[in-house]
Amino acid sequence: MRLQLARSRPDDNSTLLNSMSPVDAIVYNHDRRAALLTQGLSTSDRRNALDACYQRICTSLLTVLDSRDTKRAVLLLEGDRAQSFLDAIQDVLDKGSLPSARHTSQARRLILRLSEAHDQLPSSLFITGVIDYDDHPTFCGGFGDIYRASHNGSTVAVKRIRMFNASTESQRARVQFCREALVWQRLQHKYVLPLIGIDRESFPSSFCMVSPWMKHGTVLKYLIEHGRDDVDKLVGPPSPSLHAKP
Repeated sequence: MRLQLARSRPDDNSTLLNSMSPVDAIVYNHDRRAALLTQGLSTSDRRNALDACYQRICTSLLTVLDSRDTKRAVLLLEGDRAQSFLDAIQDVLDKGSLPSARHTSQARRLILRLSEAHDQLPSSLFITGVIDYDDHPTFCGGFGDIYRASHNGSTVAVKRIRMFNASTESQRARVQFCREALVWQRLQHKYVLPLIGIDRESFPSSFCMVSPWMKHGTVLKYLIEHGRDDVDKLVGPPSPSLHAKP
């Protein structure tokens, strides 16, 4: 059950906050930030309260990352509480608020483990408005099929996870999907397609990854059809190593 959000004054919960575990504090402050946006506060009061909640999330996260037992407690979260934790930590990562690359790496590993445990992804990854997708896939892979569709006026590729009959195979495919989405969403390189987002509306009970559409298909398909003679020209001169968003 979620912690009850206080609705009186923006910062009258110091006793309650001091009694919370770091994990509970992250969930509570994330949910409180959402509640504050609906309350009739002045602009300055709302901004101060939101900033205070965010700072408590960051402080609590550092405590979580420095404790093996507390990280194990994170993996016991389920349902809405797991979703709130994922969303809170993804927000911190997106804003680059952690003090070191070590903390950032630890936080990414933690939300990856939580995501894989419960087939949940941060809400910020999801998009809406994918339309006009083809009735049949254009390409088929080992765990998914690629459909052509449209999003915000651009042609996109929609990778739909393929469900298997055996429950163990389905679970493995879902875990692989969550891992790929969380890793892909932070990669930046001119030779790596960006992940536009996750679509959960086009196909019932199935998440889909959405990326820009490449008219020549996959790299392997292009090389099979055109050979490897001009591959050096296609990849261009040596470039810096693949890197992730900070």
